[in-house]
Formats: sequence, structure tokens, C-alpha cells
Amino acid sequence: MQRLLRPRNDDQRAAATRLVNVVFVALITWLLAGALPVPVDSILTSSLLTEASHR
Repeated sequence: MQRLLRPRNDDQRAAATRLVNVVFVALITWLLAGALPVPVDSILTSSLLTEASHR
């Protein structure tokens, strides 16, 4: 049973970890966007603009 649950190699483990991280970040972002009165579009636009200005 343990052998079935364990990923076969590091690539699968990394892919699974990445998938979990993406889902987790998306969930947190969605919760924050729902909790904040500011529209998501303006948050994304402002964060992209600040990233672009720092380069």
C-alpha cells in the first residue's frame, strides 16, 4: 500500500508539490479577494505595475 501512495521518482514528487502549491496560493488569493472590497482586477494591475517599475 505504501508503495502505491509514494511517488515513483523526484519528478513526480516535484510536480505534485508544485500542484499543491499552486492550488494553495490560488485558494488564498481567492479568499483574500473575496474578503477585500477592492476588485481583483485593480489588485492584479497595481501589483503588475509595481513589479514592472522595479525592473
